[in-house]
Amino acid sequence: MTIEEAIQHCREQAEKQRQESVKRLQIGLMHAANDCEECAAEHEQLAEWLEELQEKRSKVGGLIERIRDLESDVAELQDSRQEAREAAFAAYARIDELVRKAEEAKQG
Repeated sequence: MTIEEAIQHCREQAEKQRQESVKRLQIGLMHAANDCEECAAEHEQLAEWLEELQEKRSKVGGLIERIRDLESDVAELQDSRQEAREAAFAAYARIDELVRKAEEAKQG
């Protein structure tokens, strides 16, 4: 059963209990009618809680998806940063090599 089906079921049961309450009132069964009204109210409350749960699940699902996107973005940035670091080290090494060769040429 899906949460949507559970919500629908609760709403249907609440309506059935209300109808049953009316029938029992018509034949003078006040206590039984009150029991049906209480049951209807409980089914309505349950439906509301399920709707709240459904809404929160939806929000959490969206947040999880956003976190995954951000994690992917962070991984890409880390890769780019590492590539930039390696390029900088290579450039420094090349500069050091050129400086060394220039000094050697001066002395030679």
